Amino acid sequence: MRYLFIPALIMFFILPNLQAGNFVDMASKSGDRDFKMFMEPNRIKIDVYGQENNGKMTIIFNKKTQTAKMLNHSKKMYIEMDRASMKKMSATMNSVMGKLEQQMAKMTPEMRKMMKEKMGHMLPKKNIATPVKVKKVKSGVKVGKFSTNYLKATKGKKLLSEFWTASISELKLEQDSFAILHTMGAFFEEMSSSFGNRNDTAAASFQTWKNIKGLPIKVINYEKNKKTELNLREAKIQKFSEATFSVPEGYTKQGMPGGAMLK
Repeated sequence: MRYLFIPALIMFFILPNLQAGNFVDMASKSGDRDFKMFMEPNRIKIDVYGQENNGKMTIIFNKKTQTAKMLNHSKKMYIEMDRASMKKMSATMNSVMGKLEQQMAKMTPEMRKMMKEKMGHMLPKKNIATPVKVKKVKSGVKVGKFSTNYLKATKGKKLLSEFWTASISELKLEQDSFAILHTMGAFFEEMSSSFGNRNDTAAASFQTWKNIKGLPIKVINYEKNKKTELNLREAKIQKFSEATFSVPEGYTKQGMPGGAMLK
């Protein structure tokens, strides 16, 4: 028996150290959008499939290093963000936008209107604007076989998103790995609020990831007069290799200004 034990011990150290995590797959009813999440206690990868992403985009967040990588697969490029670079970029943008606002103040009304029409998506929105709020509305709402909490994300009187969340125990998922969603939500919410120009639907998602207890198994987003519904397709405990959270070979790292490539 002891001779059988030695090869087994050797294989234990040779084989990759696979850690138990959670795999979650959510897809839209129309089939034009799909989210696949690979979660471990200290890192998460989200694959986003959709036409607006030219097929597929990936986010890899690492809790230990507090960094996020955004991968554009169609161009084989990625950018890497951390808190220090975000703050530096935010300070630079605020300085540039401050000078731009001073220049615009000296323009004629016609010129200012033309600038806003051409650069409106780039101009910062004031942080004093109505904040996005996520609030639990009701408990015990049945969605399929799950008992869920029903939440709404609003901005003033405008409804942004609706969430139905089920408990991790009911989904039979690994609790420690799920906590990475909270950490990532806080990271991206800080990143979003560092810049004046923020997406309301994304802000609602970040706040939800940061604060909710449970996993959304149904989500309805209302954006640009379009309603998109996402539903849980699969959720299970799974082990992932190191390659799952690595940038594929042949991808080129771009500087932060290259973030436009992800659009």
